Amino acid sequence: MPYVFLSNASLAEPRSCRCMNAGLDSLKWSVNSSNEEDFARVMKVKPALFWKSVQNIKDAYTVRNHLHARTSLYARASSTTGTSRRR
Repeated sequence: MPYVFLSNASLAEPRSCRCMNAGLDSLKWSVNSSNEEDFARVMKVKPALFWKSVQNIKDAYTVRNHLHARTSLYARASSTTGTSRRR
């Protein structure tokens, strides 16, 4: 049976990635926006958390590669029609 962990990317700090050593099959995040303005509006949080989310995903990639873990990494970002800039 596969082991999957779902997380809000702003909370997925590198220390939470230690589960990769335990055989985690995949780690999935939702960012819910494609830019900091929409992220703040949709999530009702500070815009800076958008960049924290992006950094946490990058850090998880680095940790996974450092550990030579086989964990698959997935991130999903949605765009709000009419308000998001294409990135």
